[in-house]
Amino acid sequence: MASRWRRGIAALMAGVFAAALCGCGTPQKTTAPEPIPIAGTGTAVDAGATEYKGTQTTTPSTTTGTSETETTQPTEPTKPDGVDMTEEEWEEYISEDPQAQRPQEPEAPVEDTLPSVAPPPKPTTTTTQATTASTTTTVTSTGTSSGTTSSGTASQTTGGETEPTSSTSAATTTTTTAASTQAPPKDGWYVNDGKTYYYLNGKPVTGYQTMGGIRYYFDADGVLSSKVGIDVSTFQSTIDWNKVKAAGIDFALIRVGFRGYGTAKLMLDVQFEKNIQGANAAGVDCGVYFFTQAITEEEAREEARYTLDAIKGYEVSYPVVIDTELVGDPSARANNLSASARTNIVNAFCDEVKKNGYYPMVYADKGWLTYNLEAARLTADVWLAQYNSTVTYTGEYKIWQYTSEGRVSGISTNVDMNVGLFDYAAYLRENGWNNL
Repeated sequence: MASRWRRGIAALMAGVFAAALCGCGTPQKTTAPEPIPIAGTGTAVDAGATEYKGTQTTTPSTTTGTSETETTQPTEPTKPDGVDMTEEEWEEYISEDPQAQRPQEPEAPVEDTLPSVAPPPKPTTTTTQATTASTTTTVTSTGTSSGTTSSGTASQTTGGETEPTSSTSAATTTTTTAASTQAPPKDGWYVNDGKTYYYLNGKPVTGYQTMGGIRYYFDADGVLSSKVGIDVSTFQSTIDWNKVKAAGIDFALIRVGFRGYGTAKLMLDVQFEKNIQGANAAGVDCGVYFFTQAITEEEAREEARYTLDAIKGYEVSYPVVIDTELVGDPSARANNLSASARTNIVNAFCDEVKKNGYYPMVYADKGWLTYNLEAARLTADVWLAQYNSTVTYTGEYKIWQYTSEGRVSGISTNVDMNVGLFDYAAYLRENGWNNL
């Protein structure tokens, strides 16, 4: 197995370049999907972000089809704590994992554009106890006193929410904390009329902004219009999902499994059950993804059925995703598919997911979408990977994975970070997808 990690990068890049040449030459805008994004169309617009200084990563798998920055071979992952496998079983398992063979590329650091503070407060509705005497509830959205009601006392919790601290009768009233009558701060989070803003120097920020390594999107009026997401697999080892939730993570995309890139065997991610159980228990909205190595449409449908069977009994409030990307071993079975064949395979997975009442999605990086898929023919929403300060992909996307080097409380390793431009959890629940 060790020899797989030591294969020459020259052979890898030659294969990728050949694949790029046979792909579609000009990226095309996909048909607008059914949902309306919460942050506009999600097309590639520089919404206030500043390009990083220095050299940008440019390889065939992520950008334009030419290589100016050499990739490196992946570091062999170690067995996570608590995995019931011998070292020999782990070696056999990981030797077939295409994600373990993902080519590694240097990334520019994710630079903050805003002062690092606690996660944004969430507009909430709090039930308090009514009293026979006239008492006061102080409701805060940003850490300072705001309006008053006559329904007992409340104290502030992390993130600007409120909770009752005393009561004298059984009758209840509901106090909405989404509205604020106080003027916004010079600097900091502000919630007003159910909308969240961040003020800097007395003005609401707009566009993509980064705080503590987490990227947010604010619309033209300054309203926070994105969700904070991560994606995880066995390579994040054991996760403390309560800490992840407290860190401000709204959603997680959890790997169900993969198809072996040599044997074609379907394999369950060894941390999948722990991850989805932990995310559900902590209240983190979650979707799932499967790393495909299908080379026929029937294999893709088999992967979809395998994924759907694995998530039975769990709450899945984000899409069911097919992950299609380059594998670092040039002999990987799906690397050299034509763009047309790969698109048919991806669509077969998505159609099988949709046929069973679940909402599908496609994960790919910019280069893969441009050269190795026919993006205009995709039948599902796109989750885009582009490790950059802004998006230069010209097609539609609903989630943007912007780094693989994020750090989040509760996770001991680096983790992929995502900006979600659509409230999937609300949409899927409202429209009956995913058995919700």
